[in-house]
Amino acid sequence: MDNLRKKVIVFGGNGFIGSNLISYLVGKNYSVTAFVRDRERAKNLWLLPNIDFFEYKNSINSINKNLTQGDIVVNLVGVLQSKSGDPWGPEFDEAHVKLVQNIIEAMVQKKCKKIIHISALGCYEKAPSMYLRSKAEGEKILINSGLDYTILKPSVVYGPGDKFLNLFAKFHRFLPVIPLATHDSLFQPIYVEDLVRIIYSSIIDEKEIKMTYECVGPKIFSLYDLVKITGEECGSSKPILPLPNWIARIQATVMEKLPGPTILSRDNLDSASVPNVASEKNEVYPLTNPTDIRTVISNYIK
Repeated sequence: MDNLRKKVIVFGGNGFIGSNLISYLVGKNYSVTAFVRDRERAKNLWLLPNIDFFEYKNSINSINKNLTQGDIVVNLVGVLQSKSGDPWGPEFDEAHVKLVQNIIEAMVQKKCKKIIHISALGCYEKAPSMYLRSKAEGEKILINSGLDYTILKPSVVYGPGDKFLNLFAKFHRFLPVIPLATHDSLFQPIYVEDLVRIIYSSIIDEKEIKMTYECVGPKIFSLYDLVKITGEECGSSKPILPLPNWIARIQATVMEKLPGPTILSRDNLDSASVPNVASEKNEVYPLTNPTDIRTVISNYIK
């Protein structure tokens, strides 16, 4: 089948992972519809061929207007911050729960059967953070939907344009010392191009249905190690000061009240208490030649 006859719907297409995925799919001659909340924020993708942008609202009717029978859906939407709530806050509920429900219902109405859903490592019903609990609820809804799904649970994703290692690089450049909360939390970072390859394989492989995979890189690092490596690679390494948990929570409380995007919240600290590494609960995606972080970080951390 000519790939242009197979359309891929990408929710969250203007984000870090989404931009990389869409560029990859267009390079494979796929037709892509990017569902975004703000078309202006996807300017870097406007000139790509075979791509349409649709500004959607989180409702069934808004979503199904641009679905057609047989479309494959990729849901990349996720937020890291929310107001407080029980069992999770309103922003988490909107992005991780209600959106999943509405996508599923729209897919059922339009007879779309296959969805690749990006979730998160360490999420479960009684997890310590609202973020992880809401992600677990989204997985539960999808598993019970009757659709052909593949759930991918990546560790932290890095690469050009990420908001993780690039943030640490800024700290090294502009701070005399880096106060670091949850310095001993564990991560198994995956390179964005590796994750994109996994998503693409899930799109084209008809056998990968009703499967859940953990998506990780080849090595485990503490947060301290990652901040240290970033400083070494950007050539502006500064001392790192590990913070006790009680001070870290005070720091996060203050940061939650500052204007602008929140860099660190108490819920982020709660999420970091769960190791962000491969577990024995799900199968790890068998990625060939996963990227070692040190082989690429110097290419974009300047």
